Amino acid sequence: MERASANQRNRHDEGQMGPIGMSWHNPAWISNHPQTTFSKSDSYGDDPDPSICRAGDDYYLVTSTFEYFPGLPIYQSKDLVHWKLIGYALLEATQNPLMGCDSSGGQYAATIRYHDGTFYVSGTNYGGKGTQGVFYVTATDPAGPWSEPHWLGYWYVDPSLLFADDTLYYLSPDIRAVSCSGSWILKQINE
Repeated sequence: MERASANQRNRHDEGQMGPIGMSWHNPAWISNHPQTTFSKSDSYGDDPDPSICRAGDDYYLVTSTFEYFPGLPIYQSKDLVHWKLIGYALLEATQNPLMGCDSSGGQYAATIRYHDGTFYVSGTNYGGKGTQGVFYVTATDPAGPWSEPHWLGYWYVDPSLLFADDTLYYLSPDIRAVSCSGSWILKQINE
């Protein structure tokens, strides 16, 4: 992780904020959390696009599964090195519509978050007859059961979830922009 430059520290110190009210850099956090690399973890197989959240003393991780079933495995860890598979966010065929999708389709770039006793996983379902775009599922226990998908009807990619003032939002690159650089979609999710 790069250290914040003097200019970035000054921007933060002056209270300038980044998109959706987040500080661009927090030098105090950076100095207290030096970069650490783990050379071996207990994650098995192909686990692309990992997303991690923390709830209490435990960490939870979800990864993409693309055209494979079941969809979106959930792992648990106490130390970010040793991981245990505890379930899947998309365990039923109705939750994970993959019929007809090929190796470039399926469940993409999931995100996991925890808020007020509930876990949330969001992602994009793409390709085949089941293509429905951005969705999220919820559970009070990360091992499941997970809800049926809440389909948002949008075709953005790699959605991330954000909670602000107890309101749920998703943030995604705007694929309508020519290069996706610097253009984002922020939408409130009405539960």
